[in-house]
Amino acid sequence: MRLSQYSKGLRASEITPLLQFFLSGILAGEALAIGRIIGVLLNKHLVSLQLNFWILMLATLAVVASCLIYAASRGALETSCKLIKSCRLDLLLVTLLGFYLSFSSDGFGNEFYAKQLEKLNFSQLAYMSASPVLIAWMAMIRALLQTFKKGQAHPYFISDRVIEESEEDLLNVKEQADIFAERVLNGGSSESLVFGIDAPWGAGKSSFVKLCINY
Repeated sequence: MRLSQYSKGLRASEITPLLQFFLSGILAGEALAIGRIIGVLLNKHLVSLQLNFWILMLATLAVVASCLIYAASRGALETSCKLIKSCRLDLLLVTLLGFYLSFSSDGFGNEFYAKQLEKLNFSQLAYMSASPVLIAWMAMIRALLQTFKKGQAHPYFISDRVIEESEEDLLNVKEQADIFAERVLNGGSSESLVFGIDAPWGAGKSSFVKLCINY
């Protein structure tokens, strides 16, 4: 019994989360390395521009506040509590291991990052730094607006409902359906005549028949 439980712990479904958290730690370390390089480059530009200290402090606080608000909106606190209650120390350890490997080497792609970022001017660096914050705010504003739109669903998938009217024909099948229906009627065919429509699932066979009936 114990051997079977041990074998279950070595299944791919159990190892995959460890790899995911390990990669998350590495990505966090790489993001920190990029952030440090951007910070150094921005500092050089800011010194030359002689911007007010309080302006920089307010900008920094705005970024930190935005990150905290976004994390709270995504339920980061609840997720963290669940991880703590699960007592999955292995996930914490592999995350810290990935972060340490990246952090101790100043980022695996540190030279590449620095070489590419040095080509950017102050405006480009500022936009790059602000873009994650702007994206987060756009996502939060969109989610907030959705809460006020009651009864208005926005499905991610197109419905496979049979079209009822020709106005719903977005693929211009009506012309073919009209030609087909006219030939059948003009041919004086009997009620026992059978036609077959062969097409893959979702190609619009039922809609084609419906358009023929409407004709």
